[in-house]
Amino acid sequence: MDNNFNRRDFLKAIGLSTAALTMPEWSLGDPFPERTESVFARGQTRVYRGEYLTAISLPIGGIGAGCIQINGKAERHAWQIFNNFTHAILPDSFLAVRVRAKSEGPVIRALQTSPVGPFEAMKDLSFRGEYPFGWYEFEDDKLPVKLSMETFNPLIPLNEKDSAIPCAIFNLKVMNPSSRLVEVSLLATQKNAVGFTGTIRSPGPKSGTVMADFESSDYGDWLATGEAFGAGPARGAYSVQQLKGFRGKGLVNTYWKKGDGPTGTLTSQEFTIDKKYIHFLVAGGDHPSRTCINLLVDGQVVRTRSGDNSDAMDWATWDLSELRDKKAQIQIVDDVDDWWGHIDVDHIVISDEPLAEAQLIGLGQNRNRVMDENNATILHMTSDMGKDASGYGDMALAVLEEGAEGTASWESLDDLRDQWAQDGRLTGPKQAGPSGKDQTLNGALAVPLQLGPGQERTVRFALVWYFPNARHGDKRQQWQHEGNMYTNFWSDALDAARYLKENMDRLTERTRSYHRTFYSGNLPHWMLDRMSSQVAVLRSKTCFWAKSGYFGAWEGCSKGTGCCHGNCAHVWHYAQAHARLFPSIARRMREQSLRYQRNDGAIPFRHPGGNVAFDGQCGEILGGYREYLCSSDNQWFDTHWPRYKKAMDYIIATWDKDEDGILAGPQHNTLDGELGGSTTWLGSLYLAALETCEKMAEIHGDNSSAKRYRSIRQSGASRQNETLWNGEYYIQIPDAEPERDYNNGCHIDQVLGEWWANQVGLEPHYPADRVRSAMKSLLKYNFRTNFRGVEQLPRKFVGDDDAGMQMITWPGKDRPKDHMTYADEAMTGFEYAAAATMVQYGMLKEGFLVTRAIYDRYDGRLRTGLTNTNWASWGYSGNPFGDDECGKFYARAMSVWSILLASQGFIYDGPAGVVGFKPIWQPDDHSSFFTAAEGWGLFTQKRTKLRQTEQIEVKHGKLAIRKLVFELEQDVKLSQVTANMDNKGLPVKFSLEGLSLEVTLSKAIVLEADSVLNVDVKIG
Repeated sequence: MDNNFNRRDFLKAIGLSTAALTMPEWSLGDPFPERTESVFARGQTRVYRGEYLTAISLPIGGIGAGCIQINGKAERHAWQIFNNFTHAILPDSFLAVRVRAKSEGPVIRALQTSPVGPFEAMKDLSFRGEYPFGWYEFEDDKLPVKLSMETFNPLIPLNEKDSAIPCAIFNLKVMNPSSRLVEVSLLATQKNAVGFTGTIRSPGPKSGTVMADFESSDYGDWLATGEAFGAGPARGAYSVQQLKGFRGKGLVNTYWKKGDGPTGTLTSQEFTIDKKYIHFLVAGGDHPSRTCINLLVDGQVVRTRSGDNSDAMDWATWDLSELRDKKAQIQIVDDVDDWWGHIDVDHIVISDEPLAEAQLIGLGQNRNRVMDENNATILHMTSDMGKDASGYGDMALAVLEEGAEGTASWESLDDLRDQWAQDGRLTGPKQAGPSGKDQTLNGALAVPLQLGPGQERTVRFALVWYFPNARHGDKRQQWQHEGNMYTNFWSDALDAARYLKENMDRLTERTRSYHRTFYSGNLPHWMLDRMSSQVAVLRSKTCFWAKSGYFGAWEGCSKGTGCCHGNCAHVWHYAQAHARLFPSIARRMREQSLRYQRNDGAIPFRHPGGNVAFDGQCGEILGGYREYLCSSDNQWFDTHWPRYKKAMDYIIATWDKDEDGILAGPQHNTLDGELGGSTTWLGSLYLAALETCEKMAEIHGDNSSAKRYRSIRQSGASRQNETLWNGEYYIQIPDAEPERDYNNGCHIDQVLGEWWANQVGLEPHYPADRVRSAMKSLLKYNFRTNFRGVEQLPRKFVGDDDAGMQMITWPGKDRPKDHMTYADEAMTGFEYAAAATMVQYGMLKEGFLVTRAIYDRYDGRLRTGLTNTNWASWGYSGNPFGDDECGKFYARAMSVWSILLASQGFIYDGPAGVVGFKPIWQPDDHSSFFTAAEGWGLFTQKRTKLRQTEQIEVKHGKLAIRKLVFELEQDVKLSQVTANMDNKGLPVKFSLEGLSLEVTLSKAIVLEADSVLNVDVKIG
């Protein structure tokens, strides 16, 4: 590829007019150290600075173990390790450095760009992130040393246990560039938060006048409209509500009698604002302006507050300073009749004093102990609380170096700083506690060093947590699971910390090996960043891993809970990264879904039961075939094939009764509506599912079923192509009874089944030229270089100046009245799938263009003004680690991994021992990371006029091979094929069909870690 391929040439190459599009520069821009002239340039690691740090939030933690999110200031700004969703802030928990050069006073800094009490902030920093690693380079001209921090959690593909350690690792590197001896001390201080479950509450107003406490049998002079508020205040919670925090016996609770359905308002009489603040308790739905409490002045909303999708009431406050002496009313609003469509309000107080300082709820009886172990010092944090308490557990802060010192307790930040400033050492008790009621302890560890001129040292800190009494899921949906999987591996945080200590070198090297191998692929660096970054979803609160082994998956993260429960099949079937990196987790997810399969074969698209989504049902079947391919043998498949056959037969009986391959009837789908009639969107998924079942039936010797599925599939492919092609792209023919249809719309997912088919080695069902035309139509009609003037409804995910691809457009201006709900939105998971389809069909430039647009939307700059609900991006976006859709860290975004599979043309059948690559990205000089059932590594292909060479290096585990598949250039004459493993020749047979070369080994081999297989193809 020509790395000088410029923007104008790029647009011409994909058939787009430079005059028609106002294309943003696809360069990294001034804030970054490199520039690119095209989407194909290799590029370098992105360095984030200035405003490009404002949206950074890197999650560090184990799979399903909770995480700590670290922002662009190097603050640990969101603690989610206590089985909580809330973005809890944990004070007194940070890293710091003390540096003293000879004859000068000490310089002390917190290792972040915000101060912590008397610990001054670093002047500046830059950040680099290649998941799972984050690297911070600190800058401060007052420091005579260079300081950096590497943070990560072990991430080793195929090794679920080590990738699920509940820990965060912080490697602090200090380098002395001067010609003088320098004293350095590195400090980690940590609050013992055992007992804390993520709830931070103010004790309430110190004084004031109670305006409403809702203790009466009615609302008094407040005026109610609608049915949501009933005749008077509620008396506590409804049976399934986990309501807490209200005062007295009464409160406003619009859920308590009739659930989320009723709506209405409750408005106070007019009053004069004569004090500085109004304080109140609030909880309930997070629907700004729709489930909320408002302050009205002259009938206009001047202050507002909604809930956070929880029923844990907490204090909120309005500053009324500039509104004094104005006439006002308070109005409580419930205008949502759907999920979390209620509001909780209690104890409204007007006061001249602010709220008291917030407290971490659940603390008390905490103990700290500093332990010196072999080559490590550990601060073990525990509590005397009972083992059944929700916050029970322990924490361990460890320094994995000799010479560390620690204190089990320090009283104030000022005292800690002053004492440490003297000589960089810590004094204090080795044991402390128990703390008093609602109180806890702060402990610290420090490592004093001396660095001569040019010397450097790296000190390894680690924080380990262990909170076993988790309650995951959603009780109201009967989707609840207990405990954490990590409790099956370790007995407490101290046990996990010791495991980490004893295995740190191995865990670090294995993680570095994954990172090194992945980034050794020669795809553009920005593309590798996009692919790797979405793996962060597995470490976010989108996923939990219960003690029973159940792997739980929300769609994304709301502010106070998960967003959309139940391992949603019509979302998660798009996700591909987890299944390729951790195939045993994917198999576990398939087994869980089959556990809830009905007798008629239907698989509810949400656990534990309920409705069936057409795309979810197909996705479960396709996922089952993928999980079979990513296994080492047939055992898993043999066990589950009967259930997949039943699932396929349900689809046919429900939506294709005449077995002609054309769908009919309402088809629930991921756009949260019913689609009617025949489409290639759902129709192509149907064809792909039929083909997987055809293949599975053949493997199982069920020839009659295979024949039946093949007949339906072939009929459907023919008829869909005949009836749904409009000359440019594929459309819909709706049923006579309208549903949420799109008719002649150009749909982003119009060939979704072809996307799936390529990933699992199925035949295409539509002509290649038509698929390419359909994909070009998406660029022509759906791709926008900016969204200025575009009304994104119902949710706005893309900033006005950013590029992206809309879900559905109507080139003929014949948009149906009741079309699919999210037609005007742009969502990354769908865009990635479309981009991968483009790549699969040789449209490399087009697919990279679409993906690059997403990369530029998530460039670390904070975007605001987006839809501010839990069901969107919370009002902001731009974090490179975890894309937004229905909440943060949305699972569908892991579809980006399919672009890797498409770019390398990956072919894999684990049980059959078939491994192949047909690269579309740089086939003359290609390298890329791959995963298999039992190993992973790097594939390399090179071409010259006289030969083509293939190399498979296994970096971890093992790879069983019987047959290899590659692709040759057009119009070449094959002369000879030879193969060797670790330079030892292997006898092979080969055959060429078209451009596809099959190389069969005379005897199956197993490539072990660090082994290399070479295939040499001579031309001419």
